Amino acid sequence: MTISPANTPESRPAPGGRLKNVALFLASPFIGLYYAVLLPGKLLQLAMAERQAAKQTPERGQ
Repeated sequence: MTISPANTPESRPAPGGRLKNVALFLASPFIGLYYAVLLPGKLLQLAMAERQAAKQTPERGQ
């Protein structure tokens, strides 16, 4: 059996890894709220752009 470098006792996590994980954990509700608020607006924007593009292109086959 071979020992991979990730499983050796010398490999340790980055010094700021735990602090970064805690910060992301605390920020995650706000990030989720940000997406929940902005997603419907972005979908509306995309739908309106598609609607405008459909109005400007002539229909084929008729």
